[in-house]
Amino acid sequence: MRGDVELFLDIEGVPDQGLYYLFGLVVRNGQETKTYRSHWADDIEHEKAAWKSLLMQLTQYPDAPIYHYGRY
Repeated sequence: MRGDVELFLDIEGVPDQGLYYLFGLVVRNGQETKTYRSHWADDIEHEKAAWKSLLMQLTQYPDAPIYHYGRY
């Protein structure tokens, strides 16, 4: 059974350099309502702020499942 709210996460980076520069999140709320927000890091110094911004957004949906692909 699918939830009322579902989160779809995409992380882009250069894993062998330990750099993750883009965190994209689609929030599906209801059958038709979808919103997208990206959290971008221009360089490794901004990566922590991008992670923090993503985590703040995720805390708004504590019961929602998070779907993602890849090894991140």
